Amino acid sequence: MSANDCSKVNILVVDDDPHLRELTNDILNEYGFTVFTADGGDTAIELLEVHKNIDLVITDIMMPGKEGVALIRAMRNKNKKIKIVAMTGMINSATVLHTATVFGADAVFNKPFKIDELINKINSLVFDHTSI
Repeated sequence: MSANDCSKVNILVVDDDPHLRELTNDILNEYGFTVFTADGGDTAIELLEVHKNIDLVITDIMMPGKEGVALIRAMRNKNKKIKIVAMTGMINSATVLHTATVFGADAVFNKPFKIDELINKINSLVFDHTSI
């Protein structure tokens, strides 16, 4: 896949941790993706209303306000086709990540995550239509 392919992919990164949000933004930009960021679920919903061409959302689960699972549910109610990657840094994360998949996350990761694994998952979700 070329950088030109990635530049056509719009990703929204949602995380209340400004350092992780910006780091994820920078990494995805380096790979050529077009990235939008939000500091929480409510802001993410607003951005999704304005930018209807977002292909994939990477969201933290534990956030103040509209937390990740509520955000996933809201996104799924509005757009069945959008790809969703949920993440958490919780110690005992299995239950939370399972809940995220039940409500519509296409993939889940623990934080910290490996960059190559995240990029591979994004590519498979966005470019490999057999993974739907």
